[in-house]
Amino acid sequence: MLPELVDAMPAEVEFQMTYPCYFLCGDRGALVCITVNAVTCLCLFTQLGKLQTFHRAQSASASPGSTSQPKVAFATCDNAQQLISRLQAAERELAASKDGHLAINPAPGEPVPFIAIRAFIAAL
Repeated sequence: MLPELVDAMPAEVEFQMTYPCYFLCGDRGALVCITVNAVTCLCLFTQLGKLQTFHRAQSASASPGSTSQPKVAFATCDNAQQLISRLQAAERELAASKDGHLAINPAPGEPVPFIAIRAFIAAL
């Protein structure tokens, strides 16, 4: 069990990490980030369906009226070691912009819990 996502919202959220987990990839293969409360966060999904729902919502807002279903590219982590390795690499990449947070299962129209990547890794 991971610590509560204290950076996330006024009400803390308990979270249980499950595998496999997923990172959405953008057009050029980079992992997708979003802005939550003025903080840039890497998106982590615990279910493929949640990733697909988020991707559909992002695609619809980027090109309203489009009826084609865009392809979903994602990276999978099958265990804690793979996840930690990917998060450490992402943290190094995000360090230049002083961003180092993780958004957990972002969903359209819902509050998005987020946590510092370093705190998340420490809890795994």
